[in-house]
Amino acid sequence: MLVETGILPIGLTVGGERHQAFELRPPTVEDNIIATQEVADMADGAARGLKLTVAVLARQFVKLGTLPQEAISLEMVLGLHPNDLDALYDAEARLKKKLLSGGLPWDGGSQCEPGAPNTA
Repeated sequence: MLVETGILPIGLTVGGERHQAFELRPPTVEDNIIATQEVADMADGAARGLKLTVAVLARQFVKLGTLPQEAISLEMVLGLHPNDLDALYDAEARLKKKLLSGGLPWDGGSQCEPGAPNTA
């Protein structure tokens, strides 16, 4: 799986344990759809755009410290320090560069075979 790793400068404390090391995977269209649904009633205007970006990031986590993806919520990510958010943005930019360069395989995306008819 294509991932980008990093360290949050501040981190998140859960259950008395500080979590700083992270792994992010590339976002998917599904991540964007689910994130849009999550933030639909949370804010308006520019605040909604920022919350949508953070909601997608929250879904991209493979892990944060010892926390697995399923334990990481949007509310947790919204509680991060802005310096931590910058570290996540940097990791996301590195992921995008890897994807666009075609240098590493990615197992995300469509499950259909090339040339398969669209039956949706």
